[in-house]
Amino acid sequence: MAGCAFCGAALTPAEMVAPSCRYCGKVLAPYADAQAKVMQVQALMGGIPMGVPPPPPYGAAPPYGSPYGSPYGAPPPYGAPPMNVPPMAGGPVGGPSPFPYGGPNAVGNMIAQTQRRIRNIVLISTIVPLVLTFLILGIVFAGVFAR
Repeated sequence: MAGCAFCGAALTPAEMVAPSCRYCGKVLAPYADAQAKVMQVQALMGGIPMGVPPPPPYGAAPPYGSPYGSPYGAPPPYGAPPMNVPPMAGGPVGGPSPFPYGGPNAVGNMIAQTQRRIRNIVLISTIVPLVLTFLILGIVFAGVFAR
């Protein structure tokens, strides 16, 4: 068991965590050391309050967004709808969507649409050249055998 450096009282580990001795009321050494370190940090910070981030350099974006509403500090591109502005005539007809990101089948629908597009591209890119080839061969053979 450790004791108080001032009155010599035996203190339990739980009592050593307290800021002061319960017998004499003096500040215990670990708490005093921590308080001295806080004072040193405050002196180094030069009067900036603890817990407040320093201001950004001139011309830099604020740390948590900007007055434009963009989290990256840049204004929105020309023609983009304003950010963080309530709608002028209310929300969507029928109320807000219960699935704001496309619902439970969104990924399956995207996969099916991609497969359809790939299938159509493959069919068109194979059938059109085949038809043109047979057409040209037909014209050539018709010209050869027509003599």
